[in-house]
Amino acid sequence: LPCLRVAAVLDNLGAVLAYKRLKERLPTTSQDVWDEIVWYAERVRRHFGLDVDWQRGHPEKRKALTKFTFMEVLQHLSDGLAADGRRGRGAPDPSLSFSHGRRWFVRIDGRRVFDQTGEVLLHEIGVKKLTLYHGYSAPTSAIDSWVRQAYCGKSKDVFSRAMTAKFILEQLATSERAAQWSYPVDSTRCRLCCVDGTHENLRHLLLDCQCAKLCDIRRNYVRSIVAERYLDDGLVADFIEDNFRLCNDRLRCLFGIGGVDDAVASDAAYGFVRGFWSTDLIAAVRDLAPSDQDSALWFSCIVRSFARAARNQLWRPVWDVWHSVAVPPSPASSSTSG
Repeated sequence: LPCLRVAAVLDNLGAVLAYKRLKERLPTTSQDVWDEIVWYAERVRRHFGLDVDWQRGHPEKRKALTKFTFMEVLQHLSDGLAADGRRGRGAPDPSLSFSHGRRWFVRIDGRRVFDQTGEVLLHEIGVKKLTLYHGYSAPTSAIDSWVRQAYCGKSKDVFSRAMTAKFILEQLATSERAAQWSYPVDSTRCRLCCVDGTHENLRHLLLDCQCAKLCDIRRNYVRSIVAERYLDDGLVADFIEDNFRLCNDRLRCLFGIGGVDDAVASDAAYGFVRGFWSTDLIAAVRDLAPSDQDSALWFSCIVRSFARAARNQLWRPVWDVWHSVAVPPSPASSSTSG
C-alpha cells in the first residue's frame, strides 16, 4: 500500500493550499481546519501517498448537466449531499466523531464553526442583538431560516448590509418608528402620500402608499418577478402572476386565501417581500419545480432571484424616494452643490 497513490480533488482552494503547505501555518486558513488536515494527513501517509488537487466547483452554474465531465458529476453529487446536511436532512454532525488529539474548536448553539470565525461571531451577535431589540422570533425551521438568509444577500458593503437588516427587521426610521423611539414627531402621517389616517411605516411604504413614484416601483417589482428567467414554464409563471399582484396599486399576495380578505393578503405580501414565507407558500413554490430539474436546486435559484428582486427593485428604490422626502438636503450642502 505505501507505494500506491490516491488523488483527491477538492473545490476548496484554501484547503488545497493548506495541504500543500502543511509546514507553514497560513494566516488565511482557519486554524481549526488546518489542525484537522494535519491530523488526517499524518495518518493517511502511513498507508498510501496522497495527492490533493483543486478543481473549480459548482459546475451547474456554468453548464448543463448533460455536459458535465465525470469529475464534475462527482462534485455535483458531493455538493448535493453537503446541501442536504446544511438543511438538517443529513447525518449527524461529523465533527462529533473527530478524534485528533487537540480537539479545540469554536461552537455556537452547539454547532461547530469551521471557518471565518470572526465574521460568523459578529453575524451571530448582530442577529441576537436585533432579535432582542425588535422582538423578532426565531425561524421555525431550517428552510425558513435559509429563505431569510437568501433575502439578506452577501454584500461586502457595510451600508448595504445595514439597510438590508432595516428592511427585514422593520427598522427604517419612519415617522411611526421615530415616535416609538420617543423622538419629537409632529405626526405619524405618511410624508409621501400625505393622506389623513395613514401611518408612515415600512409596511405602508412597501405595500400601500399611493405616492406615484412608489406605485411605479411596485409595478416594476411585480413585472420583474413575473418575468423571472427561471419561470420558463408557463404554469409556473401563471402561479406567480395569479398570486402576487397589484390591487389598486397596493401590493397583495393572494396565495391560500379563499375569499377576498385584504388584511390577510396584505400580511402575506408583507412577509413575502421581506423573506418571511409561510410554510404552505414554501411548499407550493417547491412543488412548482419542472419535472426535469432538481427541485432543491431550482427552489434555491428561484428564492435567490426573488430576494434580489426585492432588494434591487423594491427596497432600494423605496428607500431612495422616502429618504429624499424624509431627509432633505441641509442648506449648507445645497449651497455647496450650487
